[in-house]
Amino acid sequence: MNLSRTDPAKISTGSNGKKHFHSVYSDQPLVFASVVVVDQCYLEGGKATSTGKLQKILKGSLLEGEFERFVGNIGMIIRAREFGAQLYKDVLDFSTYMDGSGGFFSAY
Repeated sequence: MNLSRTDPAKISTGSNGKKHFHSVYSDQPLVFASVVVVDQCYLEGGKATSTGKLQKILKGSLLEGEFERFVGNIGMIIRAREFGAQLYKDVLDFSTYMDGSGGFFSAY
């Protein structure tokens, strides 16, 4: 679903001890898809961080108007008026880190 276009009252995180976004009607994790204008993409080979960890990175901008709804919906879902994000102007960084076993896991 598109998080910018979804009713935040139908999404939860933390119900039944879960820590992922899921429907209030199900414990199954949700997958969000939004249109992003890509500025930089390191999804195939990854990019080494300053500490030497391999990181897969996608940097891009949400379409005008989508950004405000995207951030607003996240705030309503997690019930927070203020929260941190890797953000510069209207560019959000979505990234993953190596877990040490060769696999990637999400960092948010």
